Amino acid sequence: MSAYINAAAHDANEVLSGFRASLPTIIDIIEAAVLAAVAGFVIVSLNVLF
Repeated sequence: MSAYINAAAHDANEVLSGFRASLPTIIDIIEAAVLAAVAGFVIVSLNVLF
């Protein structure tokens, strides 16, 4: 039984470390999307104002 728990803990640790490794990439994607949305909003606002 303890071998199963050890294997499950090891698998969970691998999944979490993989997630932590890909987190900067996810943050970069979100940041790019936010910047694109802000740029689009500014462009639309300027077109409406002028």
